[in-house]
Amino acid sequence: MTHPRTARRVGLLATGAAVAVAAGVAAYVRRQYVAITVEGMSMSPALYPGDKVLVRRGIRGIRPGRIVVLARPRSGEGWRRLAPAGRDLDATSWYIKRVVAVSGQPYPEVMKREGVVPSGHVVVIGDHPHSEDSKQHGPCPVDQILGVQVRKLSMTDPAAAAVPDLGAVVFDDDAVVLSEDDIRAADPTRREGA
Repeated sequence: MTHPRTARRVGLLATGAAVAVAAGVAAYVRRQYVAITVEGMSMSPALYPGDKVLVRRGIRGIRPGRIVVLARPRSGEGWRRLAPAGRDLDATSWYIKRVVAVSGQPYPEVMKREGVVPSGHVVVIGDHPHSEDSKQHGPCPVDQILGVQVRKLSMTDPAAAAVPDLGAVVFDDDAVVLSEDDIRAADPTRREGA
C-alpha cells in the first residue's frame, strides 16, 4: 500500500512534469509560428482585411505561388540597405506578398526587366494590381523574409481565437498585424513531405 504523502508527491511531480512539457511545447510553437491579421487590400482577392494566416518562421518551402511575410522596404531605397529581418515583431514593419519568382528564374513580365532573379533573392508581388511590391522595389533578399504562410485561419477556427495580438502594424495599405501564436495546428506542408 502506498503512503498518502508518497502518492501526493508523485501526483505533484506528474503535474509539474506535464506543466513543464506544455510550457516547452508552447515556447517551441511561439518560436516557430506567427499568426498574422491582414490589413489592407494588397493581397485581395486571396486575403482580405481581417483575415488571419498562420506563418511558419524561416524560408523553408519558398517557391512561386507561396505567400510570405517580409520586412517592409525603405521608401526609395528598397531592400538594399536593410539588415536581416529580426525576430522582434514589434521592431519591424511587415508586408505580406506572393512569391512569383525565385533565384535563377526569369523576371516576370510585370517587372519589365531582362535576365534572371539574382541568387539569394525572390520576386514578391501582391495579388492586387496596385500593390507596392517588387515592381517598385526590385527583388527581395531572402534574409528579409520572416516566414511562409502555412494556412489561412478562419474566424471560427478555435486556434484563431487563441492568438493574442502584439500590435506591430505597418502604416500603409499593405499593413499586417503580427501576433505570437499558441496554435498547435499541424503544418500541412510537412504532411505533404515538402
